[in-house]
Amino acid sequence: MNDLRGREIMGWNDVIGHDHLAGWFRRQILSDRLAHAYLFEGPAGVGKKQMALIFAQAVNCSRGDADPCGECPSCGRVGAQDDPGLMIYRDIDEGSWIPRKKAIEWAGSEDLLLDAYAYLVDAGFLNPPVPGGRGSDRWDRVVLSAEKIFRRGRAPSLSQALEDLSGLEGDKVPEAAGRVGTQLFRGPQSLVYYRKSMGIDLVTARSRTEEARTIRGFLSRKRLGGRRKIVIVDDAHKMTEEAQNSLLKTLEEPPQDSLLILVLDCASELLPTIRSRCQRVGFGIIPADVLAGALENRGFEREEAQWAAGTSSGRFARALGSRREDSVVAREEILHTWREIYGGDLAGLMGEAGFLAHEEIPERGARVRRVREQLDGLILWLRDLLFVVHGASRDLLVNADLADSLSRESRRLPPQVLEQVFWAVAETSRRLDRNVDVRLALEGMALTLVSIVKDREVVPV
Repeated sequence: MNDLRGREIMGWNDVIGHDHLAGWFRRQILSDRLAHAYLFEGPAGVGKKQMALIFAQAVNCSRGDADPCGECPSCGRVGAQDDPGLMIYRDIDEGSWIPRKKAIEWAGSEDLLLDAYAYLVDAGFLNPPVPGGRGSDRWDRVVLSAEKIFRRGRAPSLSQALEDLSGLEGDKVPEAAGRVGTQLFRGPQSLVYYRKSMGIDLVTARSRTEEARTIRGFLSRKRLGGRRKIVIVDDAHKMTEEAQNSLLKTLEEPPQDSLLILVLDCASELLPTIRSRCQRVGFGIIPADVLAGALENRGFEREEAQWAAGTSSGRFARALGSRREDSVVAREEILHTWREIYGGDLAGLMGEAGFLAHEEIPERGARVRRVREQLDGLILWLRDLLFVVHGASRDLLVNADLADSLSRESRRLPPQVLEQVFWAVAETSRRLDRNVDVRLALEGMALTLVSIVKDREVVPV
């Protein structure tokens, strides 16, 4: 799940595509029938964390009804993720989305901003890739370097990184990098970062000095000014089994006036004992027309918004980073992979697996995101091919501008083989969530694809 920085959540009107859930939460608040723990599950990037923040606003709004006013101090602090009654646990490798317009203000100009991003990556403050492209309506995805926060033998801290950034000087680029980096590392007080997995040390304190950062320690505090204490655990499936078992004690005997929200893609990745003690709330993908409207409201041109909505599989976070101009190279790579697939050559597919693995990206989280983006692009291409085979309307095609090419390429393989290829790629994308070795997963996909296509008639077109 990605953090949307630089834009404070203002209320239910910010909910995108889940109006029915917003109405359900309002009724729960009005009837005073809130559960002590909720489990938000659904595809990544569809707005689960945003809903959790709006829900937290509504619960603690000073106005006292089910609609957050967006104006009181509580709504402002929760929306900025900077509230003493709120704790959010997040994997640092998941990164944040930064509005380009805001980042340009930090740097001084777009040219300086892009140079500053590159400088911060080279200096080890940010993980690659470097945000690119031009346009103040863009949103930049940035991932803070875990090495700058999780230093061996020390408690996680942003202070050393901020001190290092304040010392950047020289010409305009290092100074701009210092300004931009300082804004990125100046994290809100509600955020608690973990890396890769969330251990028991963030659930139950081993000493008094650690208590403030733990779920149980925070929820056991006295009530703050008549408000609930709220904890949001992002990517809750990354809790270790030991951490989940420790959390179970809190779920069985919830502290008074506490609210726990667990956010993840698939609830089955949590222990059954955790799932059974939470109110489950399911999120689906966002309709393309709703998504396009939300993107226009965030500065996208209409045509660009419609294209991004159509290529993002109903996921708002993915649509934010989509630009048609950036897709040209990506689609060339997809077409190259497609040619290797229907060619059925093992050596070629193994080479493609090595290319797709992106082993030049050191952080697994960043590498997995890059691989999944490319696999998802391939999945959408295969989906379009199947739609063409079954006579679907051109309006349903994601790659509608390549309709002639899709019509030609859809005849390369028999429909049943094409469907098997689709599911093999989709299963590989899903497996990346299970902490498997990325390259081995892709090589396994290559072997599967060869076995599917082998001895099948490939039609020359």
